Amino acid sequence: DYPLATTKEELESLGLPPDQRPGGADVSCLAILVVTENGHISANLLAPIVINPARRVGLQTIRTDSIYSHRHPVWEGPCW
Repeated sequence: DYPLATTKEELESLGLPPDQRPGGADVSCLAILVVTENGHISANLLAPIVINPARRVGLQTIRTDSIYSHRHPVWEGPCW
């Protein structure tokens, strides 16, 4: 349910048409996870990594809205 937000310039850098909305098999969207010593896990949803697997190119996008945080909670307990 994560809506990917990209600019025309980012789409062009990925080798996609600037008017295309990325989704499906044309791109992969990854989030960097951080695991703290106390076992809390958070995801950087403010700046996801977007990859065009067909061209083997990717970049880290930065959202201009503030819908998500760079420390979006994923797990609040010990993970082991």
